Amino acid sequence: MLNETEAKTVHPFEVRGLVKERPDFQLGPLDWHLPQGQIMGLAGPNGSGKTTLLRSLIGMIPPSAGQVLSFGVGIGPNTPLPQQVGLVLDKPALSSTIRVAQLPKLGAVLYPSFDEGMFVQVMSDLDMPISKKPLHKLSRGMQVKAQLALALASGAATLILDEPTSGLDPSSRSTILDLLQDYCAADDRRSVLFSTHIVSDLEHVADQVTILLGGQIKDLGTPDELRRRYLVVRGSNEQLQTSGGQVLQRHCYGLKTSALGFEALVETPKLGIFSDAANTEDVVQALHIDGLPPLVIESASLDEIVAYLGKKSAVASKFTSIQAQPETCKEGN
Repeated sequence: MLNETEAKTVHPFEVRGLVKERPDFQLGPLDWHLPQGQIMGLAGPNGSGKTTLLRSLIGMIPPSAGQVLSFGVGIGPNTPLPQQVGLVLDKPALSSTIRVAQLPKLGAVLYPSFDEGMFVQVMSDLDMPISKKPLHKLSRGMQVKAQLALALASGAATLILDEPTSGLDPSSRSTILDLLQDYCAADDRRSVLFSTHIVSDLEHVADQVTILLGGQIKDLGTPDELRRRYLVVRGSNEQLQTSGGQVLQRHCYGLKTSALGFEALVETPKLGIFSDAANTEDVVQALHIDGLPPLVIESASLDEIVAYLGKKSAVASKFTSIQAQPETCKEGN
């Protein structure tokens, strides 16, 4: 539930009790907002609800329950998206017959503050020619670049980006990340919601990251905060046979074993420790384990955190005599 101060604050985007029900999936209920003046990353394994949340925010799909607000105004399928919102979607919302050279004229119609000079500059930065080709003749990467140039030149206060760097070469990805940082630096009221499977991109640009798992917000924080909340733990298969190993399984995500041993992600707040100061003794003490052999404990990157959260436990019994107990280790949905 939102507290009184949060309820009175007008955010670029906000959801209150949002629920979207599908036959095989439910998003929410969610209470969440995009803070003004920040780049918010949206991460999670496939099927976690990222696309459903984005489409709910921009009114492409109606919620089953709850509210979606943009700058305090309700958003729905029959409500026009505010002009201060720019979009870059995985599948362009623009007509596929529109030619690249027509985009500046379209931008001037859609956005009162559209800057054609900015559009031309961004296209140049992205090595994207302003051609007479229709959008449907472009590769996916070129379509994304054209959409991004339109959005950055729109003068919008908020950008909603769905996989803007997917499928692009490293140079183009780096340029896009620089452009997003420049966009926010030019006006501290500007905000970006950046959904991506390339989680390493968020390490470079995101002020905060929301991690979705099974239609719920699993975690939210700065990249540094998230990295401190999780550890990658590795050890021998024999360790999982101990009573301490069974305890460890109840605190892990994505447990995987092979002939070489096991590895898993551990959520440190439940253990009362932080990864930047953790060692084997900390983990043993926090889990109340006696006689657990030494473990290899490493801090986790954002990419590793999301990857492990999305993994299903895989105990390879053909390599070891361990009796698999996958129900004791959490699995990503």
